[in-house]
Amino acid sequence: RYVQTGVDNHRVQGYFTAWPSFRWHVLNDNITSISKAMLSNEETILISVHIPKTGGTSFSSILRDLYGAGYLEDYEWIDDRPDWMINGLDRLSDKEIMDSIQGIRCIHGHFLAEKYARLQHIPGLSVRFVTWLRDPIDRAVSMYYFLRRLNTPDEEQADWERTAKELDLYNYFLRTPYGWSGQSDQLRNFDVKRFDFIGIMERYQESIQLFLSLFASPETRVKIPHELENQQRKTDHYEVDGKVRQRLLELNYQDYYLYHEGLNIFENAMMCLKGRSPV
Repeated sequence: RYVQTGVDNHRVQGYFTAWPSFRWHVLNDNITSISKAMLSNEETILISVHIPKTGGTSFSSILRDLYGAGYLEDYEWIDDRPDWMINGLDRLSDKEIMDSIQGIRCIHGHFLAEKYARLQHIPGLSVRFVTWLRDPIDRAVSMYYFLRRLNTPDEEQADWERTAKELDLYNYFLRTPYGWSGQSDQLRNFDVKRFDFIGIMERYQESIQLFLSLFASPETRVKIPHELENQQRKTDHYEVDGKVRQRLLELNYQDYYLYHEGLNIFENAMMCLKGRSPV
C-alpha cells in the first residue's frame, strides 16, 4: 500500500490521502511551528524516539522512504555509529554539532528523549521530536512474547530473557519484576508536550496519516508497511488473567498516566486534522 500525502481526505485509487488544509490552518502551537519551519531557511532535523514494542520497526521504513540518505539510526548495537552519537553532544560546540550532523535529516532509535535536547538550543536548527506510545499492558505482554522468540545463546541471555523462556506468562508477571513497561523512563526529563507528533500504536493507520500530514510534502508517496502482528494476540488487545492485569497496572501506573496524556494529545491533533476544535 502506498500513501500520497496530498489532494483530499478520502481514499483514491488505492492511495490514502492527507488533509492539506491541516498543514496551514491549525489550532496547535506546535503544529504551527512545524509549518513555519518548513517554509523557513532553517535546517530541520527529525528526532524519532523509538520505544521498544511500539511499532518503531514498521515506522522506520517510512522514515527511510521520506529521508533517504539523510536517515540515520541510533541503536546501541550499531558499532559504526559516529563518535558524537556514542559519546553525546554536551562536549561539542554548536558549530561542531552543526558540522557533525550536516546532511542528516532524521535520527531514529532506542535512546532517551533528552539525549538530543541540546539540538533545540542551536541557532539556525529546527528540531522536531516524535515518538509512539502503546497501552502499557499490551506492550509488556508483547515484550514477553518477543523475548521468548529470541535465539540468544544461553550464555549471553539476560535474566529477563532467560526467565521469559522458563516461565509461562502468568508466572512471569506475578513472580518477577519484569512487567514494567518503561515508556515513561525512556521519556524521563522530557515533557511529553515537547513532542511534535505522538503516534498511538492502537491507532496505527490514523497515526501514520497524521504524521504524513505534518512532515511529508503533498507530492511525497510513501510505502506503508502493515502493522506487525503477534499470533498470540487474537483481538486488538492481549487477553490476560485478572491477577496479571492488576499486577501490570500496579507496575505501570506512571506509564498509564503518560499513555493517556499522549492519547489525549493525539486525539486533539486528529480533531485538528479533521477540521474540528480540539478538547
